Amino acid sequence: MSVVGQREIITQQRVISFFTSALAYPAAAREALAVALDSAIRSVKKANWRGNTFKEREVRGAIKSQLGDDEILIEAIFDIVKNQRDY
Repeated sequence: MSVVGQREIITQQRVISFFTSALAYPAAAREALAVALDSAIRSVKKANWRGNTFKEREVRGAIKSQLGDDEILIEAIFDIVKNQRDY
């Protein structure tokens, strides 16, 4: 298996682990995190942020402010956000 393939598997496992462990928390706590993450992203995103290195960095920073220093998780969530038309 290539290094890229291994990295993708590790990333998927970490994201699945995060969301699986999050299920152990009460629904209200999960909802609060989701709302805080959404608010943080919406407060920093600017028009036409996709593809703009500096604007994307601000969005990543907003995600990091809510999720901590796990770069793989931040990147995985960033990819989800980047592919959502609502943002």
